[in-house]
Amino acid sequence: PNCCDTGECWREANNIPHGEQYEKCVAVHAEQNAIISSSRADLLDSTLYLSGKEAKTGNYIKGTTPCEMCKRFIINAGIKQIVIRDDKKHFRVINTNEYIENDDTVSGVLV
Repeated sequence: PNCCDTGECWREANNIPHGEQYEKCVAVHAEQNAIISSSRADLLDSTLYLSGKEAKTGNYIKGTTPCEMCKRFIINAGIKQIVIRDDKKHFRVINTNEYIENDDTVSGVLV
């Protein structure tokens, strides 16, 4: 069950800050659900629409972005762009290439 089903977020209950350690989330993220429910042929050069809402309040999460794991799913799926809804009237369009060009999780140093 997802947090919205149980009424409690495991990460929140364990004082993990918002936006961190999503790999500990019990839910499969919306981006991942969209990708695993589609064929690769349908995903190539496609657009992913993303809207985040707080489970407790129902308010849009302004400035939301996919977590690092989901960014990798998006890149490897061949999705071209992401349209993110910040509120009822405002959207941002992100070209997936930005995730590749601005990846600060890889230092370039092999260990």
